[in-house]
Amino acid sequence: MKNLSLTLSAALSLSLCQPAFSDTTLSSFQAAAEDAQAVESQSDLGSHMLIFRQSSLQASLADVRLAEDDHYFSALGQNEYTRFAVEPGFKTFRAKAVGSVSSKMNISVAENETVCVEARPNHEDLYLLVIPFLNALVPSFKLVEVACPNEAELAALTRI
Repeated sequence: MKNLSLTLSAALSLSLCQPAFSDTTLSSFQAAAEDAQAVESQSDLGSHMLIFRQSSLQASLADVRLAEDDHYFSALGQNEYTRFAVEPGFKTFRAKAVGSVSSKMNISVAENETVCVEARPNHEDLYLLVIPFLNALVPSFKLVEVACPNEAELAALTRI
């Protein structure tokens, strides 16, 4: 039994020490961010998404990964945001942390509209109610459409 607990402990230690992203994944995040900034610098006209994450005690060590449909394009830490141009229409966005299940948000973006979404820790996951200490190990996130932050609030966040 001692060998089994040592093996499980070693496996957990190794899995927690694994890097969250490969170099390829980080390169694709960086390329997507550069593309979004290039599009935005060309024109502030059109439809945009602004997704931000404020500081919170829950899930403070985990980044939230963002995806449109199933294509992950960015990761936000605490007090960070991203803003990018989108085509008007019906969109599906996802948010997740490493090791968690993604949450999904469907949103309709009108022409020349900026939609603001906050990535928040998800307090409603059933497994967190049953086994609360799992929240520290495997945080989860959800996306919530909110009023856009004013310039002072946005200045307190770092753009990714």
